[in-house]
Amino acid sequence: LTFSRAAWIGTGAMILVAALWFYRRFRFQIDTWIAHHKVLFAGIGLATVATAAVVIGIIISTMFSVSGRSLYFRTYVFNTAFELFAQKPIWGHGLFTFGGGLAALNSTPPSDPHSHAHNLFFNVGAELGIVGLVALVATIYLVFRDTLRNFAIASQEKLRDQQAIVLAAGLSMIGYGVNHLLDMPSMVPAVFMTTIMVMAVAATPIHIEAAPSNWGSYRRLMPVI
Repeated sequence: LTFSRAAWIGTGAMILVAALWFYRRFRFQIDTWIAHHKVLFAGIGLATVATAAVVIGIIISTMFSVSGRSLYFRTYVFNTAFELFAQKPIWGHGLFTFGGGLAALNSTPPSDPHSHAHNLFFNVGAELGIVGLVALVATIYLVFRDTLRNFAIASQEKLRDQQAIVLAAGLSMIGYGVNHLLDMPSMVPAVFMTTIMVMAVAATPIHIEAAPSNWGSYRRLMPVI
């Protein structure tokens, strides 16, 4: 809706994962239907592929014909991120310094000044170095680990509502994640807050265990935490 190509790719990744999960969940029923309706399935498949090809062709021809939306821009900011990372690989240059580094390393005209690297990993590497990248990877790992654990618990205990909520939140995180490989929409506070909320919904334990009574004041702080 916002003409963001990175968002389209993120949405496509989310739909692909959802389709794979749906097929895995209902594989027997789908295979049985295909076996009994081979001609119809082949027709639907060809129509889908043809429609997708036309739509993708229109999108590609449209988005690359607009001034300032060529692939050159991504390679330009990505290369700058690599150069900034190489200068200070351990600690980086500091938060929100990418825009200044872009201007310092490049003659800005005719390109526009830009505040981020259009890639979360490149941006964190340039601004926070290896330390920031380790923190980012650890965060992604922990959130997805807890999300998969929640989904497994909801599936085993047949908690259909929880299963649907965790699945939706997990797919949304995939969409956000792929989007952030080609853009940085989280620079907008509203998008950042939405991302954090989705991560919290996906990763918060379904069954919260009470802290031992001998933990004292920490136990009283648990609701706040």
